[in-house]
Amino acid sequence: MRDKSHANEYKNVDLWMLLGRTYRLIAELQDAESKEFGISRHQTYILFIIIALGNNVTATEISQHTHRKKNTVSEILNRMVKNGLVKKGRDPDVKSRKRISLTKKGFQAYERSKFSHSIDKVISVLPEEKHKQLQSCLEILLDTVVKELAFDREKLVLPSTLAYNMANSTTPKIPK
Repeated sequence: MRDKSHANEYKNVDLWMLLGRTYRLIAELQDAESKEFGISRHQTYILFIIIALGNNVTATEISQHTHRKKNTVSEILNRMVKNGLVKKGRDPDVKSRKRISLTKKGFQAYERSKFSHSIDKVISVLPEEKHKQLQSCLEILLDTVVKELAFDREKLVLPSTLAYNMANSTTPKIPK
């Protein structure tokens, strides 16, 4: 057991490691669940982003909203095209730019995966007050990291925001 005088030195590292391990293990649960739908966790996230941004987006826009490198997003999108989840079309304004939209299969995958049972199973053990506290703490940490990295905080798309945007949108999001 550590000396209590040294415990304080490690409290932030302990919390960081706990947060990281929790994320990785929840991600493993989500990966297993996503496989049931025939897609990866990363593809599921990109389906959410495409819907949130209006189902006619560029790889650059997806990259900005996910804070992932454009080539990483492009690799995931290429696998999604191959699996019939999205299609790429020409941008009418810039010929060299491609627009990404969901196919019917992609929209169906989104519909099946939008309520993750594995995440609900883990997070629902928290009482409502603890849930609010955790969300508040994570938002504070996220805002701090965003400021340190000079990212645009508004680019984070949460499913609750997505649901609100879809409910208040007049543009149909369902692909034909």
